[in-house]
Formats: sequence, structure tokens, C-alpha cells
Amino acid sequence: MNKGPKSFSRQSCCLIICWWFCFIYWSCGLLAQSQSSESAQSAAQQAYDALSLGYKEYAVARLLYAMEHEGNTQRRRQYALDLGHLYNALQIPKKALAMFQAANALSAKADSLKAEGYTALAIGDKITAASAFSRAALINPDDALVHRQLGYLYRALENRNMAIIHFRHAIDLSSDEQEKSHLRKEVRALGHNFWGGVSLLWRTDANIPPETLRFGDRVLSQSQGIWEGNLRLPLSLGSPDRWIAGFSRILWSIDGASPLPQSHSLQGGVGLKIKPLARWNLVLGAERLIAIGDFARNDWLGRASISFGGGFEQPTHQPSSWLYWSIYGDMAAIGLDRPDLQASGEFRLGTGMTFGRLVVTPHGFISGLWQDDIVGQSSLIEGGPALTLAVPLGGNKHKADLYQLDLTLSYRLKMIGSSRNKGGLSILLSLRY
Repeated sequence: MNKGPKSFSRQSCCLIICWWFCFIYWSCGLLAQSQSSESAQSAAQQAYDALSLGYKEYAVARLLYAMEHEGNTQRRRQYALDLGHLYNALQIPKKALAMFQAANALSAKADSLKAEGYTALAIGDKITAASAFSRAALINPDDALVHRQLGYLYRALENRNMAIIHFRHAIDLSSDEQEKSHLRKEVRALGHNFWGGVSLLWRTDANIPPETLRFGDRVLSQSQGIWEGNLRLPLSLGSPDRWIAGFSRILWSIDGASPLPQSHSLQGGVGLKIKPLARWNLVLGAERLIAIGDFARNDWLGRASISFGGGFEQPTHQPSSWLYWSIYGDMAAIGLDRPDLQASGEFRLGTGMTFGRLVVTPHGFISGLWQDDIVGQSSLIEGGPALTLAVPLGGNKHKADLYQLDLTLSYRLKMIGSSRNKGGLSILLSLRY
């Protein structure tokens, strides 16, 4: 009746069989994993061999297979990075971006995040690019190029404060003086919310009655003073290079050498300006003229002006001298019932030079003025030599000069026109801010 040994033998056999099946299952799993890993590495090697022979499409297919079957995280990340660069070489940036994002999801590093950012830029995805470069800046905060790129990205996204922050970081980290000079101008432009100027023009041939005012900017046929201030409104037009500004100005004619206003000529104005195009310096404006003196007007003024040019200040790549040129055009209509019309323009060409802080710009010019009002039509075309002396002021480590004091001496020769101006010396003193 003693069944102990027999019962123990059956239990031992069952236990041994269970352990045997567990061992076989575990061994098969390891073998399958080993075979899969070997297969992935073999496919990757085939991809790299094909790539060395120029077969990029086949290399992509093999790397995709290797990435799918690879169990090692670092190798999978490397395959994803290589696929990203391959897709870029094949000009398929959307797939390249997906691969760089997959690599950064496994392990984000500064270089792969920068690759993701540049690829996102290639397809126009500025938000994804800004996110990638921001993560790269957290990993490597001393990379001037990353901060520079973030500055331009936030500028394009109209986040002017963040753009200024990153441009300043890039200035601090960069060793390239020309690059730093360019970035200082970017900081100045992004912080340019209030601007304007005051100018006084004396003409020795100013035979127009001193109470008569011209409402243009550059081409004035009589001695005159102008003050103007502009305030950019916090409205988005889809680009930092488009804007709307409110402005006010005061004009007065000058009689003789005194810069004080001629009696009865003081004219005020308030209005709005809009720069609707990012690439063109076209400005449209509407202004309410406010009479202050007895000969001033209460009326409406509509206006369009456009300008092109270069060399207004020392370029970053030219140490001592540079080409200066400017084209300016302006059209205005004053009044609603029977508007007075005015058109003016000017072309300048010369050379800019620096002597310490002083900027000297000898140039020649041709200017024209046409006006049609209740009195009749008048016109003037004149030209001649000119010399501008300018002193830029107000710059610092992170921002280019904010103000400029100008003195322009010109000798104007009348070429043609019905205006009573005969030609002669003119002096223009201005402060721009």
C-alpha cells in the first residue's frame, strides 16, 4: 500500500517535462531575436553597399527593412538618420522630416534636431522648424548659428520679442564681426516702433511765396521745415515687413535765414500709413490736414510713395567705401471736390565713405516736381552735385545706430520747367530717428 516512491516519480517527470518545454520556448525566442537582428544588420549592410554604388532607391528600401526589424535602439536611430539624409538627397523632404523626427523620438541630439529644423524649413513648416531649433538650443545653448536661425524664424512668425532675444544671443556668441553688424540691424528693425524726423531746408532761389507749402518729403521748391513722428500699430499683416502706423506732422515755410516758421504758414496733419507689401517699399497714406496758421488748410490728403536704393549706411561687407543710390517717387491729392495734384521724384547716385564716425556721401542728383492746383500747373526739373555729411548715433552692443544727423549741401541747376526757381545753393539739415 506504500505508493510514495511511484507518486514522486510521476511528479518529477511532469516537472522535468514542464521545465524542458520552457527552455525550448525561451531558446527559440532568443534564436528568433538573434536571427531578426542579424537580418536587420545584413539589410543595412546591403543598403550601405548599394549607396556606395549610387543606388539610392535600393538603399532606402533596405534601410527601411533594417529599421523595421532592428531591436537595438541606437542602430534604429542611426538607420532613421541615414534615411532622412537619403530622402533629402532624393528631394523628398516630407519623408526626410518624418525620419529625422523618428530619430529624435528615440534620442534627441543637437545635430539631428538641427537636421529636422532645416528639413522643416525646406517644406515651409516654420512652426516645426522653430520647435526643433529651440530643442537644439536647450541641448547646446552656445551655438550661435541655432540662435541666429531662431531669430529669423521668430521674425517670420511675427514674434518680434523672441526674435530679438535670439538675435542678441547670436551676437554675443558669434565671432564674425560682419555677421554681428548685420544682426544689430535686424534688432534695430524689429524694435522700430517709433520713428520720424525733423528737417530744415534753405534754398537761395526760393521765390515761391513763403506762405505756400509743398507737402512732399524730398523734393521741395521753397525753404521749409518739417517735423514728423510715426507710431507702428500692433496689428498683424502676415509679415514683420508689412505694417500700419499712425503719424502726425507739422510743416512751416521759412523766410530768410531763420528756421522759425513764417507767419501764417504753420500747418498740422494727422493720419494713417500702411506698407502693404513685404518686398516693396510702397507706402500709402491718408491724412487730415489741420490749419494752424492763417494760410494753412483744413482738408484731406491722399498719398502714395515708393522708394528703392542701397548704401544708405555702411554695408557690413564694405570696410571703407561703397556705392550709394536712391530712387524716390511720390504722388499726392489734396481735397475731395477738386483735388490739387502733386507728383515728385528724385534719383541720386554717389559713393559713401567713412572717416571714423563721420559718413561722407558725395553724389549727383536729378529731381522733378509737378503740381496742378486752382492757380494752374507748375513744373520743375533740376539736378546737380551734392554732398551729405552724416553722423549716426545711439547704437550699442546689440543694436545698430538709432539716430542720424545729416547735413546735405547741393547746388541745384534748373534744367526745365515753369517754376520760378532759378537754381542755386540749398542746405538741408535733418535729424532722423
